[in-house]
Amino acid sequence: MKSLTTSLLLFVGATGVASAAGHPTFADSIRHIDSVLITARARQEISINPLGVPERKVPMTINKVSGVTLQQRAITQLGDALRFTPAVQNRKTYGAFNEIAVRGFNRAVYMVDGVRDERSMVNSNPFINLYNVERIEVLKGPASVLYGYANAGGIINVVRRAPSDSLTLGAHLRYGSLGYYDLGVHAGGQLARGLNIYAGGFHAGGDQWRHTQDTQNSLFTALSYTKGAHSFVLRLEGFYDYFGTETGLPALMPADMYRVSDDQLFARKDELRPGLDRSWRYNDQSDFMYHSGANASLKWTYNFGSGWRLSDYLSGSYDDIDYFSTETMSWPTSRTAGAKYGYYSKAADGTKTYYDLDHLIYDSNLRFSHITQIMQNTLDLTGSFALGSIVNNLRLGYSTTYMHRTSYSGYNDDDIWGPSRSIDAAGEVVYPQGRVLNPDFNGGLMSKFSQASPNRTWVHGFSLSDVVELTPQLKAMLALRYDLYSYKSTKSRVATINGERRHDTVKDDQWLSVSPQELSYRGGLVWLPTESLSFYGSIGSFFAPDQTLSLNPATQRFYDKDGQAVTERRNGYYFEPRRGYQAELGAKYTLGELLDLSLSGYFIRQQNEVVRTTQTEQVGGATKSYSVSAQIGATESKGFEAEATLRPAAGLSLSAGYGYTDAAIADVNETPVSKLFNIKKGTPLAWVPKHTLYTYGGYELQRGALRGLGLNYSLTYRSEMYYNVGAGRTFDPTTQLDLGASYRLPYGISLELQVRNVLGTKSWASTLGTQLMPAEPTNALVTLRYQL
Repeated sequence: MKSLTTSLLLFVGATGVASAAGHPTFADSIRHIDSVLITARARQEISINPLGVPERKVPMTINKVSGVTLQQRAITQLGDALRFTPAVQNRKTYGAFNEIAVRGFNRAVYMVDGVRDERSMVNSNPFINLYNVERIEVLKGPASVLYGYANAGGIINVVRRAPSDSLTLGAHLRYGSLGYYDLGVHAGGQLARGLNIYAGGFHAGGDQWRHTQDTQNSLFTALSYTKGAHSFVLRLEGFYDYFGTETGLPALMPADMYRVSDDQLFARKDELRPGLDRSWRYNDQSDFMYHSGANASLKWTYNFGSGWRLSDYLSGSYDDIDYFSTETMSWPTSRTAGAKYGYYSKAADGTKTYYDLDHLIYDSNLRFSHITQIMQNTLDLTGSFALGSIVNNLRLGYSTTYMHRTSYSGYNDDDIWGPSRSIDAAGEVVYPQGRVLNPDFNGGLMSKFSQASPNRTWVHGFSLSDVVELTPQLKAMLALRYDLYSYKSTKSRVATINGERRHDTVKDDQWLSVSPQELSYRGGLVWLPTESLSFYGSIGSFFAPDQTLSLNPATQRFYDKDGQAVTERRNGYYFEPRRGYQAELGAKYTLGELLDLSLSGYFIRQQNEVVRTTQTEQVGGATKSYSVSAQIGATESKGFEAEATLRPAAGLSLSAGYGYTDAAIADVNETPVSKLFNIKKGTPLAWVPKHTLYTYGGYELQRGALRGLGLNYSLTYRSEMYYNVGAGRTFDPTTQLDLGASYRLPYGISLELQVRNVLGTKSWASTLGTQLMPAEPTNALVTLRYQL
């Protein structure tokens, strides 16, 4: 066993490549659970809280999901992990991209080890696997004052495992009934006095649900070194993933459909075509998405003594997304086909439109790529000092982020070609068709890139915070941040070189830019009547700069809040930055090791919303389309959240949480332009369920013949949720129950079984227009694990 342990440790240490740095720890009231499943609990700093004081002393709400919770339930994807946080909704698009809504606001900022991923401010993005994750944290409400701009609902922070001087070695092999498998290995320990390592790798693959054949691969290494007052943490990580993408099932019926053969109703409007199998996949076999990249970070910390600490955190990343997929599919239609098509709809005047519901037209392909390079550095000075009986916990910070990003696209008709898609003699595109029942794949499509959109983002942030301990029972927090934001992009798209992901150098006069500056604040009070009970209240602001840099009068119309046409920039903007604030009240209670309880209520208002639509007009007998963008009103979100964890006996832990979120249009500036959008006060926001509920728990027998047998469960509920507010389309409420069992054998080996969706609930994971993407049916995962 010793030789096996040594060999695996050397192998993983030699092959690991790794990622960002974690924060050093200090005594705190926050639970931290190591990657090894244990019944004891340790206390550690929460890295998403940079203020230098324990969580119970700051007026903020933070939710956590431990790595043990993920490991027990065989969870490797972020969207699955976020089921266990209240008022958080993950939407998956294009088969691999994630857009996270927190407290009703989309595009929550995503961070790794406290370093924000600037990509989350541009698009939804794919995330790498969670194998190397120690815990996930969600900071609720505006966090602009802590982590920069564009944080309305909250921030997601993924904390990775850190090196320690304790020898650790683990590996697992997992197989699922839907054709999925994954395996992982990790090792760590002390290399020399003060020098520790942690390294490993992960691979996942298989046919999988909906036959996407996704694969994920990652390697990581982390080194920590401490000598005297200095400490260093170096991380490296690399990943290479493939996703089969996801188009969803054929579109919902656009109208009531009747059979030509007997004039009987076949399917009603907004129903799926009868006879579909939820496992059928309609993407073309040429479709793909590759996601690869690497990141590195180095964190240096110097402890002056007397509670003062200086740290510098330098990180860099490279991210490459390459995507090509069949997107929208349509039904062949005709006014004269009759029995040849087999189905029809009829207008109010009796006019019939015939539909071929046995075939689909693959009439849209989406080709894009994003290459992103980010450099970031954060300098922090934290410490405490007393003025008489009043203790000040001060933080001074400076951060800078530079993002170099180029997006490539191939949307023109001649960008995509192949045997199943061509241009006819009249210059019109001939789109491929496929079967609906037992779908076939066309294949043979090829593509190129015709345009590039380079852009650059550079942000400087200066922050100051002080948590003042006025008395042992009363604490006050005041935090300020000043951001200098700069965004620039080219005036128009740039031609590529030979259809590849290359373009000529952009000249200085080809750039347009916007450079807003903003001061954000967050303040609050915390009252601790006892050491275990605290009440808090806070108010904080946020802002999000608008990145509209140009106006093309031939194809675009811009309008301000008063409904007046915008033809040029005003005070440097076409549209004012979105701004807002949150007010929050909450309470936290801890009863030793037995109970943790938190409650919070909040109100968030975001102003200067920009909405968009498309309009047509007749010009010289021809129909011309143009886009309309207008700054209309505000949105508000108010709600209530509760979380509790109970540990009534050794080996037994139960957790539960509930979130109520009421997010809707708060105000609409009534103008002739606003009527184009059909938006009214009280209109709910899409992809925001009002109710989210979870409970999970586990018990491991501590003695007797079945000692080492563990049982666990997970139950989550999401209420009805709009996915198209204008059309009144919703997803029904959904409940998912998962059950699991594990048994620890001798020599560190264990067997684990996880059965997901035990109730067989039929629900939807996402949608592309009215093409719905089915969620997984009942399935099982079996894991063989070794843990030193």
